[in-house]
Amino acid sequence: ILRVHHSNYRIVGFAEEPGIEELAALGRSHGVPVVDDLGSGALVGLAPYGLAAEPMVRVSVQSGADVVCFSGDKLIGGPQCGIIVGKAAWIQKIKKNPLARAFRCGKLSIAALEATLKLFLAPEKLAERHPIYRMLGLTTDELGRRAKKLASALRKALPAGVMIAVEDGESQVGSGAVPVETLPSKDLAVQAPGISAEDLALRLRAFTPPIFARIHKDAVLFDFRTIQPAEDAIVERALIGLLH
Repeated sequence: ILRVHHSNYRIVGFAEEPGIEELAALGRSHGVPVVDDLGSGALVGLAPYGLAAEPMVRVSVQSGADVVCFSGDKLIGGPQCGIIVGKAAWIQKIKKNPLARAFRCGKLSIAALEATLKLFLAPEKLAERHPIYRMLGLTTDELGRRAKKLASALRKALPAGVMIAVEDGESQVGSGAVPVETLPSKDLAVQAPGISAEDLALRLRAFTPPIFARIHKDAVLFDFRTIQPAEDAIVERALIGLLH
C-alpha cells in the first residue's frame, strides 16, 4: 500500500483520505507493507513559522508505516537526495535491490546530509543555525528595513529614470511542502528604461555570482526573505553594474 503526500497541490471541496494509522492497520491485517511518501518530509513542526502542519517523519514511523521516504533537501535543507527509513526487514530488501547501487549517494552527499541533520538535534536553535528556518522566521519589519536601505542606496547611484520601489510581497515555501501557503514578505521592484524585465532578469542570471529574481508586471522583483543579509551588497553591485 502506497500513500503519496499531495505536496505540490491541494484538493479543495468535499474530499476524504485515510490517515496513515488506518492504512498501517489495513496493511498489517493483510500482511502487506505500507509505504508513506512524504515528499519534502518535515522533521519539525512548521506552526511556529505561521505555516500549516505538514506530515512529520516521526509521526509516520510511530503510526506504523513500514517504509517512509522523503527528501534530504527542501525542508531539511541538505543535499539533493532521497531518504528511506523504516523497519529493518524492508530496508534490507531495498538495499539488496540492484537499483540501489545505481541510486546510492556519494560520500560528499552523505557528509553534507550528516552535517545538516545534526542541526535538528537542537530544534530550538534552528532559526539561528539553519538558513531555511532563519528565512522562515524573519519578520516583515526586518525585511522592510533591509529593502528600504538597499532601495535608498540604489536611488542615489542609478539614473533618475530607473524605478526602485519597496513593495509588500509573499514568499511561497513550495518545494514539496505546504503547496498553497505563503508568508508575508518585502520585495524590491526594479524597472529601467531601455531594458525589459526579461532582459534584466537574464543579465542578472549571467552575473557573477548568478542572481535569480522573478518578474511581475514588467518589473524585476527581489524577495528579501530569500536573500541573506550578506548578499544585499551583491544585489546592489549587480544592479549598479548593469543599469548605471
